Amino acid sequence: MKCAPVLTDGCNAITWAKKFELDVWYVDNLSFLIDCKVVLITLKKVIAREDINSSTNATMGAFNGHN
Repeated sequence: MKCAPVLTDGCNAITWAKKFELDVWYVDNLSFLIDCKVVLITLKKVIAREDINSSTNATMGAFNGHN
């Protein structure tokens, strides 16, 4: 099951295109159970400090409409 990218896939570890793809999936599949899963996976990643940085920078570059 996919989940909201910013919370679970590491907002700095994926591309803008992938973020938008996962955001659309999330909106199309909204449910309380998915939200619970997002929160639990997020807590796990925060505690483990996983997927915090992108592979090239500490933060993700700003969206400029083309990336």
